[in-house]
Amino acid sequence: KGSMLMKNHAMEQTSAVDEKIIDMYWQRDPDAIQKTDQQYGPLLRNVAYNILSDSLDCEECKNDTFLKIWNTIPSTRPTAFPAFIMQIMRQIAIDRYREKSRKKRIPSQLTISLEELESISSGPSVEEAYEAKELGRLITEYVENLHEKQRYIFIDRYYFAEPVEKTASD
Repeated sequence: KGSMLMKNHAMEQTSAVDEKIIDMYWQRDPDAIQKTDQQYGPLLRNVAYNILSDSLDCEECKNDTFLKIWNTIPSTRPTAFPAFIMQIMRQIAIDRYREKSRKKRIPSQLTISLEELESISSGPSVEEAYEAKELGRLITEYVENLHEKQRYIFIDRYYFAEPVEKTASD
């Protein structure tokens, strides 16, 4: 249950501690990275590991995430810091996953969860961009109409790419 609570917190608004960390980034204080790692490192690694299934890649993604946060915050002040950094980590891990999967197929919870999502699709469309946008709208609408616990389960599985067994145990 701890990881689910931590992830739920990650989707909430910025806390007072997060505001201090953001201020440190604005002041270009290198300790901001260490504070971010202390506050969110395990959660960031968990998300990356669910996507990549490789500890070394996760560590590289975490470092790339910190660099992107460092380069982004002076021009942008996030209103939901946890969601902001999680989105950065997730995108970096997915990019790494795609790069590696071009070379070979990687067994990963992301692979499994994406295959599950593909089965939801209502069929082929003439315009792939329109289909992706419409699917995104439908998923958002679906998730918004779920009860809180069901929403967390859905996000746990398809956003954080948690294994079914782990999601069920949380």
